[in-house]
Amino acid sequence: MKLAVKTIIDRFRASGRKVTPQRVAVFEVLCERGGHPTVDQIYREVRKRFPMISLNTVYQIMEALVQMKIVSPLVHGLEAARYETDPSPHHHAICVACKRIIDIFDPDLGRVRPPRVVKDRFQVLGHRVEFFGYCADCQVSVESAH
Repeated sequence: MKLAVKTIIDRFRASGRKVTPQRVAVFEVLCERGGHPTVDQIYREVRKRFPMISLNTVYQIMEALVQMKIVSPLVHGLEAARYETDPSPHHHAICVACKRIIDIFDPDLGRVRPPRVVKDRFQVLGHRVEFFGYCADCQVSVESAH
């Protein structure tokens, strides 16, 4: 499922937030780009349209989108947080070389159940499966280096 600018604008307005041209530019970048962008990547794209926008403003807009559950942060220890732009249930394969994140839509992974010891210690709200390795492009590079 892909984010739509109109949907984000409608949700922003419904929450009582103002819809400014800068916010719309961030929404457009998210919807055009898709994937798993960082705030810096979004900022660089939005600056092409609004050279005076600050990085802090983009962070604030992204935080509002997270609070509204329009996007979700992905923090995987490889670099700066990225933002998930596809709200449908899925998992990820993450390249440790180029940091590319590939969406995995596999219904079997969605059927994973937490072990009893986990259920006994806290309320499980969800889970995410992440595979770490080399994408096809980086795997070729790694193999040719050996």
